[in-house]
Amino acid sequence: MTKDELNKAWAIANQESFVPDYKTLGWSIGFGLSDYQPVTISVEALATLIHYQCGCLDMTWDMEALDEIARHGKNKFIVLA
Repeated sequence: MTKDELNKAWAIANQESFVPDYKTLGWSIGFGLSDYQPVTISVEALATLIHYQCGCLDMTWDMEALDEIARHGKNKFIVLA
């Protein structure tokens, strides 16, 4: 995952009209673990992960969680254009 891909996914996740499909997040379980194998995902799937991991109930964003996605996703997420 590149910085541009993360920024595109962030822009999608941050839209008020975005409706994430949480049922599709099975691929992301354990992405922070060392034995997690790289996966190929779409920008929309990454946006769903961002929405799930970083969205707070008070409508703010947990930026530490976004940083965690960026750190681990750099080597573990192959984003389709």
